[in-house]
Amino acid sequence: MTKKLNELITTTDAAKLLGVARRSVQLWMEKGVLRAMKTPGGHRRITRESVEALLKEWNAVMESETVPDQLTLLIVEDDPVFLEFYRGNVTEWGDDIRIITAESGFEGLLRIGQQKPDIVIADLKMPMMDGVELIRCVKANQDFSATLMIAVTAMDDHEIRKRGGLPEDVFIFHKPPPMDQIREIVEEILQARRQSTMAVV
Repeated sequence: MTKKLNELITTTDAAKLLGVARRSVQLWMEKGVLRAMKTPGGHRRITRESVEALLKEWNAVMESETVPDQLTLLIVEDDPVFLEFYRGNVTEWGDDIRIITAESGFEGLLRIGQQKPDIVIADLKMPMMDGVELIRCVKANQDFSATLMIAVTAMDDHEIRKRGGLPEDVFIFHKPPPMDQIREIVEEILQARRQSTMAVV
């Protein structure tokens, strides 16, 4: 059955409803996460139903996983060995940190939209969407301006520049992941949050 025109929305409207950048919406259309159709005039429109379904899924995930006052750390890594390495280390840093993971840049972007993490650690070479594009998408969205991005990669600086480089405020480390340095960054954010909470009280 053909969708009525008033059930289709623009990428801009979908981005506003989902709280993400238009580029993120376009990527989700390309990957089939959001269902898109063409109007008689040839314009691409998204079904409101698919947007609402994604919002419902996000809300369900957030209600089941969110714990007050925890710092949320997203690890985006396609290598299961490195993923477990991160998980094993970060788990020992205390209960103040909630770990969520993704195995591709595309899945990472979905998780960022769902969870709005405080910190994202991303590999740069990944399938579907690499970490460079992921970081650029996040940095282009003002809603995630407070999200700290950490890139950990086997690529050298020259190769990163060939891919267009990364924003200046992104921490870049080379593999193997320097967990002591990453922990220092995390602890600084936790300390700032504690001081902010105390000031409010």
